[in-house]
Amino acid sequence: TSDALPPVGFLRWNRCGSEECACGGTAACIGHVFVASSWRRQGVAELLLTTFCEEAAIAGFKQSCLSVEPWNIGARTLYAKHGYRPSCDKAQSAAVCGPSLASQGGSDPPSETLVRALSPPDLSQRDSVL
Repeated sequence: TSDALPPVGFLRWNRCGSEECACGGTAACIGHVFVASSWRRQGVAELLLTTFCEEAAIAGFKQSCLSVEPWNIGARTLYAKHGYRPSCDKAQSAAVCGPSLASQGGSDPPSETLVRALSPPDLSQRDSVL
């Protein structure tokens, strides 16, 4: 980052607040990942996700969870590449880890909750910290 340049993306997270989630409410829950349109498909989201998972593991979290819309193929592909897998049945998914606004009304299928186990990174192989 630089003081002269605006951020190109962000990842917002919190401790999962739902005991109904497969993590039991103890995971580092990703609430939103955003990358500016001119920076997409350049590895920014992957770097954000990798760094988040490393930092969450260092902070003592054993799992990370997130909700993803069924139509968001790009996000689903990225999350699967990073080890996220479905955590519970689809009927429960809208109720855990903060349902999306799109799934709260209308006929869209509910978002799905994905979970990934975290393990501390090998810090000797780490080049830099964001």
